[in-house]
Formats: sequence, C-alpha cells, structure tokens
Amino acid sequence: MKKIDFLLLILFFAVLLTSSSYSQILNASFEDWDGGRPINWNAFISVVTNVTRTSDAQQGSSAAQMEIMNFANTAWPAMLGTVNDNSSSIPGHPVSIKYTKFKGYIKTDLKGGAVFWTSIVMYDDTDQGIGTGTFLLANPSPNWSQFEADIEYYSDKAPSYLTINFTLLDTLDGDLTSVGSTVKIDNLTLDTPTSVESNGNTPLTFALDQNYPNPFNPSTTIRYSIPNESDVSLTVFNSIGAKVAELYKGTQTAGNFEINWNASDFSSGVYFLRMNAISLKNSKNFTDIKKLILLK
Repeated sequence: MKKIDFLLLILFFAVLLTSSSYSQILNASFEDWDGGRPINWNAFISVVTNVTRTSDAQQGSSAAQMEIMNFANTAWPAMLGTVNDNSSSIPGHPVSIKYTKFKGYIKTDLKGGAVFWTSIVMYDDTDQGIGTGTFLLANPSPNWSQFEADIEYYSDKAPSYLTINFTLLDTLDGDLTSVGSTVKIDNLTLDTPTSVESNGNTPLTFALDQNYPNPFNPSTTIRYSIPNESDVSLTVFNSIGAKVAELYKGTQTAGNFEINWNASDFSSGVYFLRMNAISLKNSKNFTDIKKLILLK
C-alpha cells in the first residue's frame, strides 16, 4: 500500500471515530488544556505526540500546534478532532443553527508535500449527517491568517452538533521532506446562519430595525424589510471598524425577514451592524447601520 493510501485510511477512521446541543464551538481558542490535550478535543496521540500547546496565539494565551514527525522512517501525520468532555452521549460540538461558514486562524510552515486539511460535518438529533464543509491548504502561511470553509446542507432538518477534524499530512510517497511541517490553529468560529425567515407580507420600503434584545447576551434577533428582489448583505463590525461576522450575503425576494446572531464567541463591547441592499428591479441602493451592545 502506498504511503498516501495508508495515511488517508488513517484519516478515514479518525473521522468515523469523532462523530458528537446549543452553543458554538467548545474551547474554540484552545485556551483550556488537560493532560497534554486541549479540552473538548482529541489529539489522537498514540505512538508520537505531535499535537501540542503553543503560546504563539492569534488570540488569548495559547493555540494548538500540529507537526509532522518522523516515526519509523515515515512522515507521521498529525490529527486533531472533536470530542465533548461535557457529554458522553453527544461527542461533538453542540449547535442548533444551520451555520454556513466555518472560520479560524492558522499559521503554517509547510515543507515538501505537506498539506493541511479540514473537514466539518453537521449532524441532526438522530446522528445523521446533514451538512459538510472542507478546507485544503498546501502553501505556507507564515503569518496568522484567516481560513474559511463553506458548509453545504442536504437536509431540511436543524443540526444538533458538529464534528471538526484537522489533519496535517504528507502527500509524497516515500519522502520525508515534509517532516517538521507545522500548523498552528486558533480562534475558531461559526458564521452566517441560514435561518433567515420571511413572514410573507410585502413591505413598501427597505428597512433595518434595531436588534432585540439590545443589550444582549449572547444572541440577538435582527429584522429587516425588502420591497423587491435585491442583493442583500448583513455585516457586523467591531468598534474599530474591523469586519467580524457576515450574517447574510445573497439575493432575496421581497419580504420581511428575521435573522439571529449568536455572539457567544465574541467579547463584550459595542458592535455595528450594516445592511446594504441593491434592488434588482430599479438598482436602488439602501444602506443602514445599527449599534449592537453585547454584555456578558
């Protein structure tokens, strides 16, 4: 069996073993560790210890570091996946919204044929997969940079939990040039819930209502109106003007809509929600901004 086939077989069984209630990602910034592994994560440490804690963090005081090591003259892959230390019946990270984007920050030093692969699977309350997402990186990223994976759904059911699997592996058969490759991971988030609902009534004008509740902790509801089919975006910025979340981006028909923002992974403070809409009927442009106050 070729090395790449063997490593992919290991990866396949790792995904099967990490299958998994109503918040975002547990220990999303890898701040909490116990016994050499991040709490609520499985480092798959067996013959080598190639997932470790590092103080080189994008946010907070620590991050997770994965490394390809030489074991028995093989470039041994590093794997990090979900567990739920708070629940024996739900081993993954609990969610209740159809998030459509999985994001995080990585800092990589990839050598030889090393690649970094991420997979996300959303499960319903019967442990059936209802959505998946992937991200693949083969080029070095020496500075902290954000990655993003789209999550596609193939069921109308709401998710109950998700599993995440990170894999750093060598793709070259009989080659050790990837040994020493590292990936640091930090500050994981879920964004863009697809639970945008319309009440069916056709409004006369564009409008963005103030969110409620406000202040809020940790989630808030946003209502807005569209008089005709339009390209719409709902974006959240922090107090210094940096984009932190994209709640919706796409085309919507006329209607009054409602969307929820779960800010459980964000710190207390003032945020700004900007709605921008361009009518496909007459090219009319609408923009409005509301102040959101998160108090934890």
